Amino acid sequence: MLTSSCGQTGPPVADAAYGMHIDTNTPQGLRAKQLLDMVNSDWPIGTVTVGTLAVPGM
Repeated sequence: MLTSSCGQTGPPVADAAYGMHIDTNTPQGLRAKQLLDMVNSDWPIGTVTVGTLAVPGM
C-alpha cells in the first residue's frame, strides 16, 4: 500500500453560509444564541434604545 501525506486533510472548515452551530439545548448555548441575535440585529445597543421607546412630548 502506498500512502502519501499529500492526501491528508485538515479539520473540517466551518460552513460560512450557516456559521457555527450553537446547541441551544443548554443554558449557555441559549444565551450565546441570544447574544449573537442581538449583535446581528439592527436595533441599537446602549442608551439610544431608551430614547427610541419614548413618546415625543412625554
